[in-house]
Amino acid sequence: MMSTLATILPAMLGDATGPTFWMPEAASSVAGEIDWILEFINVISYIFFFIIVFALVYLAVKYRRDPERKQISGDGPTHNMTLELTWTIIPTLIVLVIFWVGMVGYIDLRESPDDSYEVGVFAQKWQWTFSHPEYGVTEGGELTVPLGRPVRVIMTSADVLHAFLVPAFRVKQDIVPGRYSTLWFEATKPGSYQLYCAEYCGKDHSKMLATVRVLPEDEFQDAMGKLAREYEDLPDA
Repeated sequence: MMSTLATILPAMLGDATGPTFWMPEAASSVAGEIDWILEFINVISYIFFFIIVFALVYLAVKYRRDPERKQISGDGPTHNMTLELTWTIIPTLIVLVIFWVGMVGYIDLRESPDDSYEVGVFAQKWQWTFSHPEYGVTEGGELTVPLGRPVRVIMTSADVLHAFLVPAFRVKQDIVPGRYSTLWFEATKPGSYQLYCAEYCGKDHSKMLATVRVLPEDEFQDAMGKLAREYEDLPDA
C-alpha cells in the first residue's frame, strides 16, 4: 500500500538511497517508503505553517485597534458555519490519511516475510549480544547479516528498557525486560552501519553501540562458517 502511494507521488520520494536533510544514507528495502512518509508530513506542516502565519499577520494588521477610536463596537459576526466546517473537516481528513499511512507502515515492519533469517538480540547494560541459531554462532558488539535477504530480529532485555535502532535501515523497536519483541529489515547495500540503543538506559547509555555488517550471501556464509569453527583455533590449554 505504501509502495502504491510512492508510485502516485514519485517526485516526493526522490532518491531513496542517498542521505537527505533529515536522514542518513538509506540502506534497506523500507527506507524509501519511511522517508516518503516523513517528507509527506513535513510538506503538510510547512504548508499549514505559512497559511497560519500569513493569516495571523494579515488579521493582526487589518483589525488592529485605531488609537483615535475610543469606543469599540460590539457588532460583528459571531458564527460562520462554512468556515468552521472547513477548518474541522480538512484537518480531520489529513490526520486520517497520516494515521492510515503510518499504521500500514507499522504493521509491515512487524510482519516479517516467511523466509526471513532469524537473529536473537540480547540487550544488557551496556552491550549487545547477537545469536544465530541457524549456525550456532554468537556475536558481541557486531551483527553480521546477509545482503538482500529479510532478517527477523527477536529481542529481549536482561535488565531495563532498551531500544534497537539502525538509522540507515529506518527501523526502531523498544526492548522490554521480560518480554520478546520483533522487527525485520532487508539490507540493500553491503557495508557497516551503526546500531544504537535509542532508549536511555543508564550511565553508559551513549556507549551502548554495535555495528551491523552487511555481506553478500557467499561472504556471509563464509563469515558464519569461520565464527562457528573459531573454537578449533583455540590452544588446548
